[in-house]
Amino acid sequence: MRQLGLFGQSADMRTPDEIAREYLLSTLGIGTPTINSISGGKTSSYMAIHYPADYTVFALVRTNHPSHAITDPGLLNAIRGKCPDFVGSLELPDTLRCVLELEQKIGHEIHWVWGENFEDLEPIRNRGYLPNQRARFCTTELKYIPIFDWVTERWPNEICEMRLGMRADEPNRVFRLCGGKQIKGWDWSELGKCESHPRSRRKIEWRFRQAPLYLDGVSRADVKSDPWIASQPFPPVSNCSYCPFHTRKEHRRQFESYPERAKFWTGLEEITWNTFHKDYRLAEILHSPELTLLTDDLRQCDCTD
Repeated sequence: MRQLGLFGQSADMRTPDEIAREYLLSTLGIGTPTINSISGGKTSSYMAIHYPADYTVFALVRTNHPSHAITDPGLLNAIRGKCPDFVGSLELPDTLRCVLELEQKIGHEIHWVWGENFEDLEPIRNRGYLPNQRARFCTTELKYIPIFDWVTERWPNEICEMRLGMRADEPNRVFRLCGGKQIKGWDWSELGKCESHPRSRRKIEWRFRQAPLYLDGVSRADVKSDPWIASQPFPPVSNCSYCPFHTRKEHRRQFESYPERAKFWTGLEEITWNTFHKDYRLAEILHSPELTLLTDDLRQCDCTD
């Protein structure tokens, strides 16, 4: 329903959910091929199982730092079957193990893609600049760009339908998926339907993004109750270790399980004189005894994209 707002302009009275569904449904089934983009987490794995696509792709975040090397010989060999020169990953070993197991579950190949090593990214190497919640260039360079390259090399003249693991209880993520900008509430004035490459001076339309779990009302409880999901060793905190989008308590939980990985992240803050978080240095959080008093609210990361 629309009515006139202040000064006589048209005011959209629909709810954010109604508008999101309109945009998603208006592009559903247009793009070919269909591609499931997975992160190695529970939600995108659920999507790959219950919403089969023509192809499934996983973007691997690599590093050569010894603190993130895979020490399990069997797991290392399996990963090198996908990425021959692999040394280590910012993603946790159990995350990579679940991706390999997921391939067996869905019965078709999961295509692994990757960019350069995290520490070799130009902003870090040449400018001492670290990714943070405002400038998440790590996602762009190590997730988005490798997937874009993989898709456009194979289908240069097609627009694919790329499905992302966003549930019905994640409306803010679906809002960003549709291309809107959130300014003092819901602002849908800049929604776009087909995405272009961020570095291109000309418009290269290459994918319609879809959120099938959102459209079908799938919640976190639905994902967690899936028998296969429940049987797998998903880490309690997904995505890259010490991601800037994780909470302080999540950082502490990772430190307790993988203390050797902290040296890489705290070392980058020391070398560059920058931080991943505007309010604190990682070293301050990882050794603070007060974290047991913090809430365990999860801060979502969009690295499934």
